[in-house]
Amino acid sequence: MSAGGKNYDGTPTNAVTSTLRGLTGTYDPTKQTEFSLFLDAGTHVASGTQARISYDFNGDEVFDRTETFRYFAEDNRVGWESYTQARGLRSSTGTFADFRSGSVKTDVWNAIGTSAVSLRTGATIADGQQSLVRVPFKDLKVTTATPPPVAPPSVAVSPSVVPLGTTPAGTAGTSHTFSVSGSQLTAGLSITAPAHVQLSLNGASWTSALTLSPNATGTVASTAIQARLAASASVGSFQGAIVVTSTGASPKQVVVSGTVSSVPSTPLGNTLYFLASGALSGTPDTGAQATTIASAGGKNFDGTPTNAITSTIRGLTGTYDPTKTTEFSLFLDAGTQVANGTQIRISYDFNGDGVFDRVETYRYFATDNRVGWEAYTQAKGLHSSTGSFADFRSGSVKTEIWNAIGRSAVTLRTGATATGGQQSLLRLPFKNLTAT
Repeated sequence: MSAGGKNYDGTPTNAVTSTLRGLTGTYDPTKQTEFSLFLDAGTHVASGTQARISYDFNGDEVFDRTETFRYFAEDNRVGWESYTQARGLRSSTGTFADFRSGSVKTDVWNAIGTSAVSLRTGATIADGQQSLVRVPFKDLKVTTATPPPVAPPSVAVSPSVVPLGTTPAGTAGTSHTFSVSGSQLTAGLSITAPAHVQLSLNGASWTSALTLSPNATGTVASTAIQARLAASASVGSFQGAIVVTSTGASPKQVVVSGTVSSVPSTPLGNTLYFLASGALSGTPDTGAQATTIASAGGKNFDGTPTNAITSTIRGLTGTYDPTKTTEFSLFLDAGTQVANGTQIRISYDFNGDGVFDRVETYRYFATDNRVGWEAYTQAKGLHSSTGSFADFRSGSVKTEIWNAIGRSAVTLRTGATATGGQQSLLRLPFKNLTAT
């Protein structure tokens, strides 16, 4: 590479660097460093190439002897020219010693000039004009050190057996902790749980699989992992294995076991009451309350639950009764306000998978402007419905009550007792209904 018109005399810059390591030999004080470098600057003028030879006698990467030779000014005729130690030393530091697993490094660079210069390399004896360096040593040998073996990627777990205890059906179990670690990893450390087991790093976010990233040295420090039985686990005894692995590592397992106990069911009947707490229950509340349904704000939300009061009851089991339909009675009061309309949607999830299999949205009820409770019932008729009925098997029902039109909040009567009357309630078309 050209010196770019600058002066780098004595300072290796953009040098061609070569190093030979693992040298053992005895210094010969009757000799000196010799070299022959064949160079060609072509037809360019004013180029000068320089060499530095550095000795590290004990392999500690510190150069104990450095010799920098005066640069060689090439001519502008095409053809190889010989640059040798005869140019003389520009500078030297340190003294010679015997080689003990030492090394020699050469730096060749253009000290002056604006043009690149070619160095002849790789020539055979038959080719001639070999670029070479002779060092002042006898009995010189080169040994190649065998690098220490690199340990393969590995992962570890502790303990390898974790009991997860007992939890009621439908309820996530108590968390239990184990630790994982890894070394010499080239990829992430993966932790995969069996079905119905969940994992977490923080006890708040739960998932079926986690991945930990190694640091720059391929290490994952010992990390605590929490495991628990998922709420979706079926009743009965459970055993499985959490698998911990990474690319190239032998997998490790954490054997987990636990029990999901059945929850006694409670006969429910088919009437559910809207409690003051916002829940749905088969038992009436202890006293009437007024629950506020937010205003529609002058917008039209007909058929679209918006700012709704939502109530859900889960763990339902029962037989669908095709001779009946959904019934409800909601007691509403808009006070003296006009032009408000309240709407309800009832959603059925028959098997508890979180997907609503039957959804019924009823036409909204236009409240009057006289103070007092008015009854909104299924008699208003369906606005829309999707899906079909089926038997409940640990299913759920969700109600959403919102203002579809109007500019004022409306009050829903909740928590009323049988004696108090005007109970907001929902009747389901099911028989033998129980809840767990």
